[in-house]
Amino acid sequence: MFTVVIYFILLTISQAIGGDITKLATNEFNGLLDDLHRLRRVERSSSTTFNHHQPFHLGASIDLKLLSHRPKLCTRMEKSQEPMYFCPTPQTGNSVDWPCVRYSDLCNKTPDCPHFEDEHPTFCLFHMLLNQELNSIRSTVHSIFQRMFEIP
Repeated sequence: MFTVVIYFILLTISQAIGGDITKLATNEFNGLLDDLHRLRRVERSSSTTFNHHQPFHLGASIDLKLLSHRPKLCTRMEKSQEPMYFCPTPQTGNSVDWPCVRYSDLCNKTPDCPHFEDEHPTFCLFHMLLNQELNSIRSTVHSIFQRMFEIP
């Protein structure tokens, strides 16, 4: 589930700023991976029992095998010009069927991805806060331009 949240966070950031965030994303992702490894070491040392309520994660090698089955491009919906993005996981039981989701469909209270990753509470909180902050920045820039260039 951690990789799913990171996937959508990076998707949101890249869509919001409309640019290349490779360096920022790499540094942030590496920091988060370090934190995750630290938490796993603490978890292993403190508890040896299996919790069947937690999702079972198969590991990075399985994730890479799944990703190798994903098509190269997401198909657009017929009437939409909005870009489409792959859900982080394929349909259950079918590693070839990777659904796509529009950016505007993230966190809209309607699950579009097979395991409801697009409605994950942690991701959606980050998504909404980021959009709110970006709208605030856009508004400030617009008001500054209005004052500088006397635009009505």
